[in-house]
Amino acid sequence: MIGRLRPFAPQLVLPAILLIAFVVYAPTLNDWFQSDDFWFLRSSQSISFGEYAADSFDFRQTGTLPEFDRYRPLYPIVWKLQYAVFGLNALGYHAVLLMLHLSCTALVWFIAFRLTRHAWAASLAALIFSLHPAYAGAVTWLSGGNRVFATFPYLLSLLLFMKYLDGTRRRAIYYLGSLLAFVSAILFHSSALTLAAVLPAYVFLVARKPAEALRVAAWVQFAPFAVVSIALVGVQLWVRSHLGIEDQFRFGMHQYSIYGHYLGMALFPSHWLDTNGLWEPLSWLRNRVHGLEGPASLAMILITVVLLNQRRWPHLGIFVAWWFYLSLLPDSTLFFVPLRRALYLPGAALAIFLVAAVLWVKATFPGPLVRLSTQMAPALLVAALLPTIFLTLQYEQTSGRGAAENEKFAMQLRASVPTLESGGTLYVVNAPLNLVVFTDSPLDALVELYYGEADVRSLPANQVAETERALGPKDRLFHYRP
Repeated sequence: MIGRLRPFAPQLVLPAILLIAFVVYAPTLNDWFQSDDFWFLRSSQSISFGEYAADSFDFRQTGTLPEFDRYRPLYPIVWKLQYAVFGLNALGYHAVLLMLHLSCTALVWFIAFRLTRHAWAASLAALIFSLHPAYAGAVTWLSGGNRVFATFPYLLSLLLFMKYLDGTRRRAIYYLGSLLAFVSAILFHSSALTLAAVLPAYVFLVARKPAEALRVAAWVQFAPFAVVSIALVGVQLWVRSHLGIEDQFRFGMHQYSIYGHYLGMALFPSHWLDTNGLWEPLSWLRNRVHGLEGPASLAMILITVVLLNQRRWPHLGIFVAWWFYLSLLPDSTLFFVPLRRALYLPGAALAIFLVAAVLWVKATFPGPLVRLSTQMAPALLVAALLPTIFLTLQYEQTSGRGAAENEKFAMQLRASVPTLESGGTLYVVNAPLNLVVFTDSPLDALVELYYGEADVRSLPANQVAETERALGPKDRLFHYRP
């Protein structure tokens, strides 16, 4: 069977894409933990599973576990389960996250193939999704992996719903699987709620005719998804209002700016030039490249206009544009700066969005030009892949350096301070920046992983002499040497 396959047959191309993605992200398997990871690890270590699960699902307890002011109950539980298996062996956590990313890539391929009916288009979409530098942080940083954990059931729900619409004998099983996957996705991350509006768009724009949307009976199949969505939206609103954080989420004019940033990053992720010290001597070039994010955002808007007005693939263009922009909506309501990892879940729609633009070019331009482009496609693909992989690796290296510094810190600490007496305070000089950048809480969590409940304070070098004179009999002073 293998001998009969064409060189670019899907049976070979998809595994090749997965292999490339694995090789690119394989260095993360050597990374340790960093930043927020220690909150999840410490809470997983110190709380029983029953109490942990109960607190995770009780929305009134939101904020008592490391997911802070968001109701995402399944993600802390995943950390708890992983800690029970892997403990402080970071390799296991990174392996799970990488395998999920590869699984999401495979789902993107199958979804794109169903939408376009072209294996090459599905392969291009999977390649874009698997290696896009903008959301590399979701794959390399364990705590940012909640997006990956949510995206897998999100895409699985969409694919199963597509199979349900095929009308096969197992359609009831596919429907139930789609619903359960949807529930899982929104319990991992609230941004997955947008799928409830993506499914009707798929049905009435791609799988069926738009006129069917006028039939009330056609909407019955979406009722369970709507009920679950309304319930979870109600929970999210309750959490935000009762925790006093509703001002962090708001519809308003700021969303235009945030959308612009997301669109620019989607097409031209120049911000990753900041992630490696080698760009410091070339700051003049970096600043000019950053300026291209604006034109990239405008180009995305232009592509959207084209897709909404094309004749060859009218409903596909409308669907993928709706899917992409809708999936960006939850994070556009934040008053924070745009989160690059937030592009991960919309990344599937983005990849198919860009492929739909390629389909439009192929159907619109004269035959000779298309044939010339087809002949040049391998060279163009390599030319695009090289900087893409380079930028992704740049972020990986930066993330890996932070994790390596934390591991070095932990090893020095355990060697220098074998035990800590109860009632004393550990003063840490020159703690890694990612542990103290906002507060000392990541540092606290890391220290408590090894010593249990402990009082920890980071200490600037200029306060060492004064602190040494005031040390109590149970206090310890640890000088970290990077």
